[in-house]
Amino acid sequence: MFRSAYVCAATVCIAATLMAGCMDSGSPTDKSTFIVKYEVRGTADKVLIHHTLSDGTASEPLTVTPPWTQTVEVAPGMAVAILAQRVGETGNVRCRLTVNGQETGTNDHSDATHFARCTAALPPAR
Repeated sequence: MFRSAYVCAATVCIAATLMAGCMDSGSPTDKSTFIVKYEVRGTADKVLIHHTLSDGTASEPLTVTPPWTQTVEVAPGMAVAILAQRVGETGNVRCRLTVNGQETGTNDHSDATHFARCTAALPPAR
């Protein structure tokens, strides 16, 4: 069952990243990189996390104890995402995504899906 949770979470994370890539990312920018901060909080004892790495690929699954944060430097034009899945039967999960210190998304879940997902599309370079 735990392995199926990894497969399910990875599939959802990849889909979320692809969907974020289809979002309007705004006007071109002069920035050469963006600082992306991922945060996961909640009352769940353990959380399974997938997120976009600095090279645009999806991370390997990580099982962490909230609170958890990671900061990466990302190139313009990329889509970034984090998916947090509660491991176990109790607790809630919340994700938060900031780009250059500005919050771009939060998501809370404590229902039957046990997932929280945050995505952002970064503006392309000029």
